[in-house]
Amino acid sequence: MIADIFVEDRAHEAFLRPLVERLAREEAKELQVRIRSARVGHGRALAELSLYQQTALKGGGDLTIPDLLVIGIDGNCDSFQAARKKVQAKLTRGLPRPRDRRLP
Repeated sequence: MIADIFVEDRAHEAFLRPLVERLAREEAKELQVRIRSARVGHGRALAELSLYQQTALKGGGDLTIPDLLVIGIDGNCDSFQAARKKVQAKLTRGLPRPRDRRLP
């Protein structure tokens, strides 16, 4: 199983990678984690998410469609719902539709 973690900065990576790895262990799943980071801020992260998806659909380089895509961005003064809508608006049609599995 391949999981791509797309994050805005190192703090998100430091939190989400061990979390995803732990969940995989608890479910007895073998997991290869690939970090896909924008690391330049909120707006850039959303723009890079679009590029990431285009490249994954084309199968460019080592980038293939993962079994799991985890996206971590800041709300940047937005509510959770507003930030979620911004991410969903950037999700490309043609990729398998992700299931919304968020932390409470």
